[in-house]
Amino acid sequence: MSGQVLQRRTHRGGFDPVPLASELLDVLQAGARRDQAQLRIVTGEASRAWLAATVQAAERSLRRSSLHVRELAAWAAPPGSTRSDGLPTTSYPARPARTVPDFPGRDFGHGRGWGLPPTSADAAARSAGVACLLTTVGDGPCDWVNAGQAPQRVLLTSAACGVAAALHSQPLELAWLRKLIRDQVSDGSYPQLMIRLGPVTQTAASIRRSPASVLLASGSQQADIR
Repeated sequence: MSGQVLQRRTHRGGFDPVPLASELLDVLQAGARRDQAQLRIVTGEASRAWLAATVQAAERSLRRSSLHVRELAAWAAPPGSTRSDGLPTTSYPARPARTVPDFPGRDFGHGRGWGLPPTSADAAARSAGVACLLTTVGDGPCDWVNAGQAPQRVLLTSAACGVAAALHSQPLELAWLRKLIRDQVSDGSYPQLMIRLGPVTQTAASIRRSPASVLLASGSQQADIR
């Protein structure tokens, strides 16, 4: 599993129309429960379309936010950049890929043509994959930690089985949409992250920061999560 830490990367697009084994989904759900979280599999065309619509609405809203646009610009490095963090142009498509139903990704290039050029496989909309919603019973600091640990287990297990993951947090960044999702599909639990899973050949490359840049030395001051 440790080898997948270096190999796993976020997928931004659609998947091959190949179903995932129910046994794998059971394992992923059990892994989330180990961290006091629940990985809800959203089934049914109507439910999947509704969830995709929340991402579409959030993306439209966030693109009108100057603060959001500036934050994306700060993280999206220009072509040829040697930055050791942020998003290189090799990690996202120049033209947002469409899925069925359509879960739009963030526009990191912001109309500048940055990113990976489209391929013949991108001409038609691809499968959205298995739509999942990660939730927690509460919404306090401990729940936020669990909501960070659970995806780690889910994503690395998926990568070890040759399954890629696309992440969507857009609708959960808007309070009114997050509440709507909580009321409609979370049974009152708190939605923390939307994940799509599926098989695909990944060509994007991501930046890997050195462990020393993100880990605290033993005995050093720890982060305060209060």
